[in-house]
Amino acid sequence: MKIRSELIDELVKDYQKPEDILGEGGLLKLLYLSLRNIAKKWTMPIKNWRDALNQFATLFEGRMPLA
Repeated sequence: MKIRSELIDELVKDYQKPEDILGEGGLLKLLYLSLRNIAKKWTMPIKNWRDALNQFATLFEGRMPLA
């Protein structure tokens, strides 16, 4: 739980930089870059990931390959 709150705090901190807010395109780019930075720091395996993938494959049939 502590790790999640730290990652969320880091994401919020990135959004509070006024020089980075350049309109909708800038916000989307900032969100993408923030999530990419968070993903680099993520070290824990995701619980039940196989179950989640199966759900995604069902919801997005034809758009998400299982292999």
